[in-house]
Amino acid sequence: MIGVFNLVAWIVIAGVIMLLVGGSMFAAMMGGGDASVARGAAAGLSMLLAVLIGLALSIPVYMAIWVCASAGDPERLRAGPGAQDELRRVPEELRAVPASTA
Repeated sequence: MIGVFNLVAWIVIAGVIMLLVGGSMFAAMMGGGDASVARGAAAGLSMLLAVLIGLALSIPVYMAIWVCASAGDPERLRAGPGAQDELRRVPEELRAVPASTA
């Protein structure tokens, strides 16, 4: 199920990027006979914006994949024997710290 989510998310992100880049290229090419610098700059900025939007949309996908990988396997979430010993020692260490005097 995680792989399906990943595939669908990347298809959506690629579609958004293609729409933005395709729209900017279409607008730049359909401007008429003279290719002005302003149209080229606008197309370049649109493509830069498309890349930044793609990166912004990919961050939640990477975060979801990272979290879902450990949530799918409950054995990974259990603390090992060393960590359990450390967790038992925490209250003892907190009691050993003297209270601050004001």
